[in-house]
Amino acid sequence: MYSCHGLQNNNTYAKINLQNNKIGDIGIEYLASALKDNKTSAQSDTSPVYITDKGAQYLAMALIYNKALIHLDLEYNQIEDDGAKHFAKALRQNTTLSILNLQKNGVDNNGALHLYDALQTNTTLSRIYLKNNPGALCAIIEAMHQVEFDRTLTKLELQNSKIGDIEVKFLVSVLRQNKTVTTLNLENNYVGDNGAKYLAGLLMKNTTLQGLNLQHNYIWDAGAELIANLIQNNPTLRKLELKGNPGSLCFFVKVAHRLQHDKAFTTLKLDNRKISDKEAEYFAETLKTNNTLTELSLQNNDISNDAMACIADAIISNTKLLRLTLNREWRIFHLIISTVLKLRTDKTIFILDFRNKQIGDGGIQVLAKMLCTNTTVTTLHLENNQIGGNGVAHLANSLKINKTLTILNLQYNMIGDNGVRHLVDALSINTTLLQLNLRNNQIGDDGADYLAKLIQNNRTITTLTLGHNQIGDEGIQHLIETLQENKTLTHVDLSGNKITDSGAQNIAQLLQHNTVNKYSHYSLSR
Repeated sequence: MYSCHGLQNNNTYAKINLQNNKIGDIGIEYLASALKDNKTSAQSDTSPVYITDKGAQYLAMALIYNKALIHLDLEYNQIEDDGAKHFAKALRQNTTLSILNLQKNGVDNNGALHLYDALQTNTTLSRIYLKNNPGALCAIIEAMHQVEFDRTLTKLELQNSKIGDIEVKFLVSVLRQNKTVTTLNLENNYVGDNGAKYLAGLLMKNTTLQGLNLQHNYIWDAGAELIANLIQNNPTLRKLELKGNPGSLCFFVKVAHRLQHDKAFTTLKLDNRKISDKEAEYFAETLKTNNTLTELSLQNNDISNDAMACIADAIISNTKLLRLTLNREWRIFHLIISTVLKLRTDKTIFILDFRNKQIGDGGIQVLAKMLCTNTTVTTLHLENNQIGGNGVAHLANSLKINKTLTILNLQYNMIGDNGVRHLVDALSINTTLLQLNLRNNQIGDDGADYLAKLIQNNRTITTLTLGHNQIGDEGIQHLIETLQENKTLTHVDLSGNKITDSGAQNIAQLLQHNTVNKYSHYSLSR
């Protein structure tokens, strides 16, 4: 009390040091009264006294009148939102205070927002310390005020600040107007998918931010996907950290971003990972457009056939990858992809022999992708590879584009009538293929009907092998009707089908008039 009376009359007192005292609100009331009239005090240090909102009110009122105090340290007290509100009112009128320390009090988000609002008009406060308060907005407001007051600062360090999605929403609204912050560190906070959504919206238009650290938060796949979709067209963000989040897709978003911006990133090891179908799909899309990666390792992974096929398909689209390492259980994909990679450098390979390799529909999907762009392979052997209708559908799509392949061997598979339908559709466009072997493929009369349409319209195929299927007299009749008009087909094999004497008689009549000069058939029923 006596010190306060002394302050009222002293005009030269430069520093007030009240550390290690327990003044409390009553003592602060006297101090505040003295500060109203004091003209020269340069610093007031009341740490670590126990001041509450009431004491804060007294000090705030004093700040409105005091014209000398430049540093007020109230760290480690019990000032809460009401006290912060009083200080906000004072900051709107005070023109001398340059440093206000409210760290380690009880200020929550509501009080922090009052202070933020006051700082929009205050032009003299250079630093406000608000960390270690209950409200996570406190750390954001402290950091934002610092970078806005000092334009040379470009890093916003907000790690370990208990920031959640609500606080991120506020931060994004502030950063939309900022043109100086280039690095944002939000490591080890409580940012979830909604927070990721807000940040993604910021990154969609932001042209200043170059680094974003979101390590060790609570972002799942949904949030990672939002970030991934919106940063694809952001040329400014050069560094993205997502390690330590629960969403496994975060890892692949990080990889994709690095592949996009780091031209020295040429080798990628994805060993010993469980890769879901969704992750594989996202990584595959990244791989399709990447032009820097030359080596990829996928050893000891838990990955499905569909996921592996998706990645393999992307590798075919990628024109820069030269080396791939896979587990032994993926030997089929490895065989096909290795062949594709070899074809990129060796232009003397004209025949591909994949007979008896158990390629299946997944493998044929990858191989078909290669055929869309290859211009050297003329002969493809796919005998006995468990290829069904779905696999042939992929192959048929590639035949619509390929202009090089002349011989296609598909015998001893399971393409059936539906697979034949896909092939016929493709070969109505293809004008290069000369020989088609469909021996032993479970083709029946419906398949023969499809092939009849092919024979009617195609003018390039010279050899058609249909032996050991289930084509009967009805199917033969479909073929005969079109073979009478075809002048190109010279070799047809129908041996081992369900042709009776009646069907054979129809064939014999055909041969008297048609140009087919080699025909064989074996009747399975009489």
